[in-house]
Amino acid sequence: MTQELWDLRKYILAGRYDDALVIVDELELMSRKSYIRNIRSFLIRLIILANIYHFVLSPLSLIILPLYL
Repeated sequence: MTQELWDLRKYILAGRYDDALVIVDELELMSRKSYIRNIRSFLIRLIILANIYHFVLSPLSLIILPLYL
C-alpha cells in the first residue's frame, strides 16, 4: 500500500493523471476486498458462536431452566 501511495504522489506531481487514476482504482478495489474480508470473518465467528450455543448451551438450558420454573 505504501508503494502505491508513493507512486500516486509521483504521478500527480508529474501530471500523469491517467496513471494516478489507475492507482486510485486499485486502492479502491483493495479497500472493497478488505471490507468483504472483514464481513466474512465476522460471519464465520457468528456461525461458530451460534453452533456453540446450539449444541452446548441449549441442551444445558433444557436441564437447568426447569429447575427454576
